[in-house]
Amino acid sequence: MVIGFAFVHGRWIIHIAAKKQTFFIAGLFLNLIVFTGCGQVGKAPIIGGTWVVTDHQAPGISAMGRQEADSWVGKVAQYTKDKASFDGKVCESPIYKQRGMQAEDLYTGFRISPESLGYEDGPIELIEVYCGKSEWLNPGGMLVRVGKNKLFLVWDGVFFHLKQEPKRVDN
Repeated sequence: MVIGFAFVHGRWIIHIAAKKQTFFIAGLFLNLIVFTGCGQVGKAPIIGGTWVVTDHQAPGISAMGRQEADSWVGKVAQYTKDKASFDGKVCESPIYKQRGMQAEDLYTGFRISPESLGYEDGPIELIEVYCGKSEWLNPGGMLVRVGKNKLFLVWDGVFFHLKQEPKRVDN
């Protein structure tokens, strides 16, 4: 029997090969076994507020071309306890699931080094947005926080750097 593990698109995949049969056991099963208690789930996002796409980078081959990625600069993402939104797509009553990652997990899963994202020190976290019991499979539904102050929206193999807008104080 051969057992292999891979971190693909933010999910751990187990590949078990035995006697000419191959079984794939993905995401949820492994998350329940390996990550139980390792992540945080909540309604209040640690990344709460309004964010703007300021730049992007692709670690290699991506499904999105440079011209399309350039067109995302200036788009706005918002994360609150009541809604998550990006570019007109909205998730009402979102649930935010976050878990720590090691630098090698980031490279294995996304083919990008933390240093190329400006990582110096601090945590690396994968943050996923869920609508109800399902992942929000829209741009803005998967984020990577690198260190204490850098947040990236990940879509089609491109890392979009987000900058938080200052909170407004209404009089």
